[in-house]
Amino acid sequence: TLYESLAVDLAPEVDLQALGALLTTPGAGVLRAKGIALAADERLVALHVVGQRFSFDAAPAGALPGRLVVIGLRGVLD
Repeated sequence: TLYESLAVDLAPEVDLQALGALLTTPGAGVLRAKGIALAADERLVALHVVGQRFSFDAAPAGALPGRLVVIGLRGVLD
């Protein structure tokens, strides 16, 4: 296939702004990513990455923090 995915654990103290910026860096190979984490203000948030944009919103009810799934082009995603 043209795509590959990976799932990674997120550290509780992850800087979500920095992570979003890193995932949207040109050449990173990320097409989409979604994750649930605790924001600095202790709210549970969902991180959404599409191409070179990222955003946050309230995590869905029952979601657990600590996981990020990334989809990208095979051989480019690192």
